[in-house]
Amino acid sequence: MKPDLVIIVKGFSINYELLEKYKISYSIYLWDSIENLFRNGGYYVNNASKVQSFDPDDCKKYGFQYLPLFHFRDADLSDLRCNVSKPYNFSIYGNYAPKRIDVLLKNEGLEIDHFITMPIVTFLIELFRFRIPPKILFKYIRIIPLKRKKIESLLSNSDFTIDIADANQSGMTMRTIEAMSHSTGLITNNLRSYEFFKLHGIPVILDSLDDCDLQKINVSFEDVKIDKLKELIIEYSIDSFIKKIIKYSLKK
Repeated sequence: MKPDLVIIVKGFSINYELLEKYKISYSIYLWDSIENLFRNGGYYVNNASKVQSFDPDDCKKYGFQYLPLFHFRDADLSDLRCNVSKPYNFSIYGNYAPKRIDVLLKNEGLEIDHFITMPIVTFLIELFRFRIPPKILFKYIRIIPLKRKKIESLLSNSDFTIDIADANQSGMTMRTIEAMSHSTGLITNNLRSYEFFKLHGIPVILDSLDDCDLQKINVSFEDVKIDKLKELIIEYSIDSFIKKIIKYSLKK
């Protein structure tokens, strides 16, 4: 039975030729920039009935519908803490990237809650190639996946988290929305993430992160309005995100 519409999120491994062969209509949500995903836009993006994207520059350039990313925090917000110090001043997490390791190395005197992950095959390759010193690999890299509960623990226990955005992306990172959902401040090189936090009174610092000296950062707490924050958490939840995608995809 042929579906009326297929809604695709990310869609990195979708066989678009097959969809078009059987004349199946589809809409797509782009979780990355066109520059990173599909050189010159990609023919399947041009053929989609509707396209939404997290990247506002792409939306402006290609006429896509802008839709920011989301968080997975549970609906129970009874433990949400605002304007209080947490066990760690800073956290950093995500897949291995040289800049994340640079931040940890440049601030070895500080306690930074961290979780940098790398696939075991990549870890072994790097170990034998010596491009990354083994001491650093074993000290800072984990070969187990970064799970949602760990992300929530990192954010719940840190005043600020460090957000290193891709230079080819203009959209707010997933980490931005995750940090907001835990009232965790942000140190970011992403202008839109900075503007979003500033607009809503959540602590934020804009930094290139090329030479990030965290000792110079004054950890302070603005008067975050908890009722407003709860509204934002609901607005940017995964449930709200899915509803918006479906609503726009079905729009005539």
